[in-house]
Amino acid sequence: MVYYRCNKAKLRGPQCSVSIYLLYHADHDKVTIYKTEAEHDHHVDKVRGIDENVNKCIEELYNDGIIKPKQIIRALQARK
Repeated sequence: MVYYRCNKAKLRGPQCSVSIYLLYHADHDKVTIYKTEAEHDHHVDKVRGIDENVNKCIEELYNDGIIKPKQIIRALQARK
């Protein structure tokens, strides 16, 4: 049996109750999937990636011809 758990929760600490179990049958090539009916019970507090507003500014700078990373960083710092 193979267990898959929700990976949005932190590794240490309370775990999300959503998971999937795969049971590989020994006598034939079938696989049975068991899925918990629980809802996700964790909160995603951490935002990943670049903020939407900053991303739009970067796109504008790129369209204006500023394509080097250091120039983009300087332009973003000047806009603050």
